[in-house]
Amino acid sequence: IRRDLTINAIAEDEAGKLIDPFDGHGDLNAGVLRHISPAFIEDPVRLLRAARFAARLGRWGFRISHGTHKLMQRMAASTELETLSAERVWLEMRQALAEDQPWRFFQVLQQCGALAKLIPALEGEMLQQSAHAHDAASPMVVALQRAVRLDAGIRVRFAVAFHDAAVTAGGAKKATAELRVEREYLELLKLIVRLAPVYSKAAAGDPPALLDLIESTRALHDVSRLKEFLTAADALWPELSGTRGKVMQALDRVAAITPGLLQSEGMMGAELGRALRLERLNAVRALLDQSGAG
Repeated sequence: IRRDLTINAIAEDEAGKLIDPFDGHGDLNAGVLRHISPAFIEDPVRLLRAARFAARLGRWGFRISHGTHKLMQRMAASTELETLSAERVWLEMRQALAEDQPWRFFQVLQQCGALAKLIPALEGEMLQQSAHAHDAASPMVVALQRAVRLDAGIRVRFAVAFHDAAVTAGGAKKATAELRVEREYLELLKLIVRLAPVYSKAAAGDPPALLDLIESTRALHDVSRLKEFLTAADALWPELSGTRGKVMQALDRVAAITPGLLQSEGMMGAELGRALRLERLNAVRALLDQSGAG
């Protein structure tokens, strides 16, 4: 990382003596992210890196200095941000999503006016108020905080951050139009948006919805995508978090029903597919009946 901030400009000579021409040590102690020189404003990437450092060091209370924030506001108000490539913005964001407080990246960009230009779909989400009066953060920030507490991976964090924006914008591609996001990230986001209504029905104990959730995530072949979906769901809809156990139990029941027995009875093709789904649906119903009786 380039030495744009005072805390990154601290060096050590051969004798072990600190070389600190910009009082980076003082800023470390004060928890301040401060630019080294007015030249900071000449490269818009520095604005993204400052926001990323806020995400990395936020857990220790680090904040952007008033002077640096002013420079970032000037950068956001100018045409400099237009020179940033979609690839570069996404690279910095992806790295920020892996940090301890990824929401700080978006907050810093929003506060200096850069978010509306770089990721306009998120600007509106950041301005939304939480339904809880005691919580001043936007629902997007609160959900991302939950994702971090759940130890979610970067793909899940991305999907959680952009879910509401994708719904509002009418699709994952529209919400991320200004970014060059890899397909694996977009596919997970699309899956979560598409299956949200199915998950809601599954949480209410609807057998076909539970089976659809398992089949749509291809969990019988690879359970990892279903687990990613459930982690994102726990972050987005914590009131339904008890659904995870129900889904995983249903997966065990469904996986135990294989085509072999039905094939031995002479079933093939579409008939086999219909019979297999019916058997699996009955297994899910039996599980839910047992759970209800218990």
